[in-house]
Amino acid sequence: MNNVIRKRGKIQRKVVTSILLVGTIPGVLVVILTYLSGINALKNSIGANFQEMAKETADKIEIIMDREIQDAQSLALSPYIKDIVLKANKSYKEKDSKAPLGDKILNNNLTNYLKEYQNEKMKGYGSILITDIKGAVISATDKLQDYNEGEKNWWNTTFNQGKGKVFISGIDYNEGTQTYSVAVAVPIFDHGHENAIGVLKMVHDVQDIFKTITNIKIGETGHANLVTSDGTLVVCPIFPPKSHRINDELMEQISTDKPNWGIAVDDAHGSNNSIIGFAPVNSTFKMGKDNFGGKAWYIFIRQLPEETYAPMYTLLWEVSFLGIALVVVLSLTGFYAARRIVKPIGLLTEGAELIGRGRLEHHIDVKTNDEIEQLAEAFNQMSDNLEKSGKERERYLHQIEESEEHYKTLFDHAEDSMLMVDLSGKIIAVNKREEKVLGYSKDALLNQGFSRLLSEKHRDKFSHIFNDAINGKKPSTIEVEVLSVERGLLTMEMDMTGIKKGERISFVQIHLRDITERKILEKQINLERDKLETIIESMGDGMDIVDKDFRIQFMNKKFLRLFGDEAVGRTCYEVYMGRKKPCDECPVVKGIEKIDILEVNAPQGQAFLITHSPFKNIDGTTSILEIFKDITERKKLEGAIKESEEQYKNLFDHAEDSMLMIDLSGRIIAVNKRQEEIIGYSHETLLNHGFSIILTSNGIKDTYDDLFRMTLEGEKPPTTEVRILNKRGEMLTMEMSLTGIKREDKIAFVLIHLRDITKRKELEQQLLRSERLAAIGHFSSTLAHDLRNPVVGIKKRLESIQGTIGITDHETTKRILTDIILSSELLLGMVNDVLDVYQQSYEELPLIISSFSIVDALEEAIKLLQVEAEERRISVEINNRNESIAIQGDKRRLQRVFINLIDNAIKFSPTGGRVDIIFKPAAEDEVDYLLLKIEDEGPGIPSSELSRIFEPFYRKERKKEGKTGTGLGLYFCRIVVEAHQGKIWAENRNGNGAALFIKVPIGEREGGY
Repeated sequence: MNNVIRKRGKIQRKVVTSILLVGTIPGVLVVILTYLSGINALKNSIGANFQEMAKETADKIEIIMDREIQDAQSLALSPYIKDIVLKANKSYKEKDSKAPLGDKILNNNLTNYLKEYQNEKMKGYGSILITDIKGAVISATDKLQDYNEGEKNWWNTTFNQGKGKVFISGIDYNEGTQTYSVAVAVPIFDHGHENAIGVLKMVHDVQDIFKTITNIKIGETGHANLVTSDGTLVVCPIFPPKSHRINDELMEQISTDKPNWGIAVDDAHGSNNSIIGFAPVNSTFKMGKDNFGGKAWYIFIRQLPEETYAPMYTLLWEVSFLGIALVVVLSLTGFYAARRIVKPIGLLTEGAELIGRGRLEHHIDVKTNDEIEQLAEAFNQMSDNLEKSGKERERYLHQIEESEEHYKTLFDHAEDSMLMVDLSGKIIAVNKREEKVLGYSKDALLNQGFSRLLSEKHRDKFSHIFNDAINGKKPSTIEVEVLSVERGLLTMEMDMTGIKKGERISFVQIHLRDITERKILEKQINLERDKLETIIESMGDGMDIVDKDFRIQFMNKKFLRLFGDEAVGRTCYEVYMGRKKPCDECPVVKGIEKIDILEVNAPQGQAFLITHSPFKNIDGTTSILEIFKDITERKKLEGAIKESEEQYKNLFDHAEDSMLMIDLSGRIIAVNKRQEEIIGYSHETLLNHGFSIILTSNGIKDTYDDLFRMTLEGEKPPTTEVRILNKRGEMLTMEMSLTGIKREDKIAFVLIHLRDITKRKELEQQLLRSERLAAIGHFSSTLAHDLRNPVVGIKKRLESIQGTIGITDHETTKRILTDIILSSELLLGMVNDVLDVYQQSYEELPLIISSFSIVDALEEAIKLLQVEAEERRISVEINNRNESIAIQGDKRRLQRVFINLIDNAIKFSPTGGRVDIIFKPAAEDEVDYLLLKIEDEGPGIPSSELSRIFEPFYRKERKKEGKTGTGLGLYFCRIVVEAHQGKIWAENRNGNGAALFIKVPIGEREGGY
């Protein structure tokens, strides 16, 4: 009995022990397995999720920055802004322009326009400024301390030497408003969108960027951060902006060009071994170091590890507690279950084995109504828990698959062809762009060697750089020929990138960009360049290129043979002309802006026709292309032809009688000089008109038509007398004969010979010549008298200086010299009067317009005539001297008018007399005029001569002295006044004396009339 009890106790102990071992060991293993697999799945799932969130946040920031750039570019396209900037730039050409004062900037129309735009488009904090082509601020919505931005880096980056470029600053903190902002600057182009004419800068509040990042919440402790490449934590919900830096190890981990996730040893927030996701803000890389303060931006997302692993810790504690409870239950019920343990133990063992093999859906069915049944139910509950944990893992794996599908879509729809190859060179992935470019289907390429797509000559090159990529090196971009299905061999740029898993390269990404069309264009350009060189070297003319310093940069072979290789680098005027300085007529000296042609004679006796063509070099300087056409023989032939033509032209022009040539349609094509003297019509008036326009009657015209028809038919018409009305209205009687001139046995044109046989006309011509000669002789005899006054004035002033040298103060000497200068100007003015009067056309009298005081001009005129007035004790007074009137006109010529009129008044006034000058403003037809009157006390002007005194060579004799003027003074006065669109006339006073009136406009005028 005792033995049985001992055996039973031993069996019970064995059963209990077995139950404990069978129940505990698998449970512990399942717990460990569940923990390890759960932790790994949790890391992968959360890491991928964090990576995707970081990428989406970076993309949102990209969208915000793109929107701000588009806002600035949209405003810069405004025609209104372009016109104002162009107007501001124009001031640099007109005068030295300085930046305007701040108040003027903030109150101008453009500023109001920008503020209205700011109220509509830029709610909240923000400002706008616009500069001109030099960087001077021409408008700003906020007051500035510096209105010249031209020397600042942001402005030079944006203006980009007139080419234009987008600029984005880093995030700046404004202590005044306690806000963070980003500045966006864009160029303002001209209306043709070719050249930058100014810069527009917008300052935006970065509230949108902050919200995008701070709105990301993951549980209680998970959040997003914005970090710059120098480690500054710009945006963080925990730390104040820019108050904290992350460690170098973490910065190196997140500084990648693609989104990723990982485990951070130190996540810069006081936690270790945190799961983080990170992604770059791509625009901070693409836009270059001049933007974003020269720093790249990164988004990284972190969460406290305690919160991240909390579900696994909870599951672990629950399973552990359950295991402990099972051990306790087994220990307490072992003795009771010993007799009934065989079958339940078998069921439990079988169930435990199935659960251990992963069949978590297995249910242990034990109906013992004791601890074994409870143990079975516990196993079943543990199996359910493990199954739930597996489903959670599957959910995480599904999320990972979705993320992989997202990146696969990006890979498939990339702009260029992309392939993935394994370490043996076999293709394992192909995007859809490759199928469109090369024409191969995905199935046709997978598991095929990539080198089979390349031409034979590029396969070794591929193998070399493929080995570099596998060994972790970054191969350089190369050009290869790739065989396509439909287009044959394509020239493509190939990049390779080794993709790591862990620390080793797992596969290689191949990036192919089709440059076939570009290579074709390059070949065409090279072909055209070769053609151009062939044309240059085969042309019969000499050619060179000179720089702005006249130094020869290039010669074609013809000139190199003539002048030698040493000519290149020397100056063109030294090589070709043997000169030490440039030719005065050279277009290069004048600064040509378009094609110019110059004819030169070389010292060697050659004559060249040089075509100068300016062109811009790549560095912005200007060079000149010169083509030398040897025209030596042509010049000789031209000289011979010109000499022959000159002989015949002299015979034609200097013939005694009038001669005209007409074509077969009856139009005049040539007229000799004798015809102009006799008939009076100029060469230009008659050319291309019918000869019948100078005939007096229809009968004579009919006669001419008959003679002309006979001439064209080859007959010799008789000489006929005709009456011709000359330009002066005089009737001339002339002999007319027509002669047909042949070319190649055909009448080409008709010569008309006119001989004047009018005796009366000959006498009138002789009388007219005699009168003109007499007028010239009289003019010569009286001109000396008219020049006497200014010469005497100069002489007396010089005598005054001579007699007072050493004792006269500086001011007196200066005043005397001023009088001498004024007298010299009077003398020069009289000479100019004669030249002006004898101009061919007074309608084109050149006027130099300026504004001057009428009182000052009159006082200077009186001072010049002071000597003659004092000799005759004549008082010259300006009645309203204190009234100030300024007019726009040619001061020198109007002052000569005043001198002539005052001089005439003095000449015809009695000794001790008085000359009064009165002027006042007047209005007529809404035009303001100056009305000037000069009165003398002389004998007056006969009524019959009042209208003639302003005619040329009209002279009124002074009875006492028997002297007269040139007859040109008052005629000159009429010419000048009428050139100013004014009027001059004379009247007699009620008592003795005459009054001369002048009326000229006061207002502004742009030039002569």
